[in-house]
This record gives sequence, C-alpha cells and structure tokens, in this order.
Amino acid sequence: MSLRTWRRPARNDLSAIIGMQTPGAGLLATGLWVAYVLLGLTGGGITSPALYVSAMVLLCVAGALVLLAPGDRMDWRATAVAAVLPAVALLIGSTGTGERPGVADATLTGGVVTVLAFLLLRGRLASAWAGFLLSVVVTVLAAQIGGPDPAMVAAVMPNTAVLLLATFFEVMVRPRAEQIHALRRRTEVQAVAQAAAQGAMEVRERQLAYLDERARPLLEQIAAGDELAPRTLTECGLVEAALRDRIRAPGLEPLDLGADVWAARARGARVVLLDDRRSPDDDVTELLRPLQAAAVTALGRAGVGTAVTVRLLPPGRPLLATLSVVGDNSQSRQDFGLDGAARTEADRAADRDRVGRPEA
Repeated sequence: MSLRTWRRPARNDLSAIIGMQTPGAGLLATGLWVAYVLLGLTGGGITSPALYVSAMVLLCVAGALVLLAPGDRMDWRATAVAAVLPAVALLIGSTGTGERPGVADATLTGGVVTVLAFLLLRGRLASAWAGFLLSVVVTVLAAQIGGPDPAMVAAVMPNTAVLLLATFFEVMVRPRAEQIHALRRRTEVQAVAQAAAQGAMEVRERQLAYLDERARPLLEQIAAGDELAPRTLTECGLVEAALRDRIRAPGLEPLDLGADVWAARARGARVVLLDDRRSPDDDVTELLRPLQAAAVTALGRAGVGTAVTVRLLPPGRPLLATLSVVGDNSQSRQDFGLDGAARTEADRAADRDRVGRPEA
C-alpha cells in the first residue's frame, strides 16, 4: 500500500458524518490515548511499565489506522491489522500488570473497545466483533496460563455493551449517511450544471451585445444593397477578425487587448491571437498581466509588414504563453513562465544547459 493511497480526498461515509476525518478527531484521539497512558501508569499495580506502554503503543497504531485508512468501507488490509492489534495489546499488557492493577486494566480494555468501536463505524462490523472475541479469548487464555487474573477478565466483558451500542448506531445511521452524501453529490452536480449554464448564458449575452454593437450596422448597410465604401470594407474585415479572436482565443479576452489589436490591424499589421490552453477551471488571468503589458507595447508599435502572435500554450508545457513579433528585417519572441514572469535569455540558456546536461 503506497503512501499516496492514504492521501485521497475526503471519504463520503459515516465517518464523515461524525467528524472522524477532521483534525479535531486526531487531536481527540491523541488526548484520549495520553490520558489512558497516564492513568494506567499512575494508578498502581503495573509490574512492567515497558510492557504496558508497548501495549498502549499498539493501540495507538490501531487507532491511527482506523482514522486514516482509505476506503468507503475501510481498506481490508488495514482492517485486518486494526482488528488483531487490540488482542496483541491485551496479551502484552496483561503480562505487565499484577493481580490487583488498579485502573491499568480499565485503561487497557477501554483503549481496546474504543479502537474496535470506531473500526465498526468504518463499516467493518464483522471484523470489529471478530477482534473483540479474539481479545476475550486471548485474555481468558492468558489468565489461565499465566495465573488467575479475574480483574482483567472482568474489565473486558462489560465492553460488550459498548460494541452493541456502536453496532446499533452503525446499522441505523449508515444508510442515512449514504442518503445524505447522495443528496450532497446531487446538489453539487446541480450547482455545477447551473453555474455552467449561467456562464454560457453570460458569454452568449456578451457575444450578442458585441455583435449588435459592431456587426449590426455593417449588416444593415450590406442588406440595403448600396455600394460599400473602402472604409466600410476595411471595417468589415476588422470586425470579422475580432469575432474570430473571441472564438479562437477566449482566454485572452480578460486582458482587454481588443482596442490595441483593432488599432494595429487598422494600421496594416497582421495580428493572431491563439488560446491552446482551453482550461476554464484554471484561472490564470492575474498571471497574464506581464503578457498583457508586453502585448500592448508590441501592438502599439506594429504596422504594415509586422506580424504579432499572442499565444497561450497547452497545459503541461514549461511555459504559460509566448509573444512573437516578426517584421521585415527583424524577429523577436518573448516567453512567459508558469508563474507569469517573462523569461530572460539567461533563463533560456539555463534551460538549454539543463536539457543538454547528461544525467548522473
């Protein structure tokens, strides 16, 4: 089981309803374990503190497994370990206590039933009861082999009531928890669908408003059948190019380059806007501010014979965007890293050296 397996998103099960996946649950479990250890060590009657602490450490490991193990119903490998460790802890702990151990038996058996009860709430009812029965058998056998220890046996048996209550809670609440999570998922899906529909409607309204402002007057002139002046024909080309930009490069629209692009094209420059990123969930608008400033400068200088290309690169590339300017006798390109900053020639040289350097 790889470490990455333990870093999955939140589980949608009963443990989420009762708060077992929150940091508070870990703090509570840690505090309870420390209280058990201190009470046991200070309660008297422990013949071997090392054995008692070792038993409590095993219970701590089992509790951590119950809290952190993946799976809607707890992973079976972690379940097997968490179900057996309490019995092993009881076996070790019972050899480190005397015939009259004070509260040591109560803390040890209390830790055992706590782990098994929460194992039950992780959807492993049969495994929890099997672990409890194994703990009882181990305690009885240890008392028979190592000598009479009625205090330990008497401390184990009342924990049956705790597991019965946990069983009742599991059987009654788990179906309700599944219904709650199903309703949450349905609500999330509906919210996402509504947001997507609202976003599409807003985009549609903006496009219609732009068409009404820019294209309608030209379409009315064309429909009238009058001869179009050269200036009107030029404006038709500019409008067509602007509409193409809005379809081909939606990711550049928040940068408000429209007026600068329009002016550059009106002076005879060739301007191409490309959005190959197409990642609506990745908001990179703020990272594109350096690109915006550089593009405005380049567009302001562009004229006849100049080609300006502004491109957002696909995800997975080492760069976020590029800006290239090609003139009659010159050619330049600016690269912008994933942090949005413009890459210098020194940065590009370092990249080339890193690529060309053989691996050790």
